[in-house]
Amino acid sequence: MFASDIHTIAKALSKEEYLKLYEIIRSDLNQPPLKLKKKNKLPDFTMVDGLRFLLKNHITKKNKT
Repeated sequence: MFASDIHTIAKALSKEEYLKLYEIIRSDLNQPPLKLKKKNKLPDFTMVDGLRFLLKNHITKKNKT
């Protein structure tokens, strides 16, 4: 079914019924937005913290293999 077919049928409705149809379609389209999950904030890291993490977890592991 196409929108043009529905529009042709809707034009035959009385003004009151046409307005009711409009409100029904508008309420279907205006659904409340989805609520996004709240993400946990990461703590503030300094440059030194980042370098320590890389050295401890990534660089030393690659050298061992």
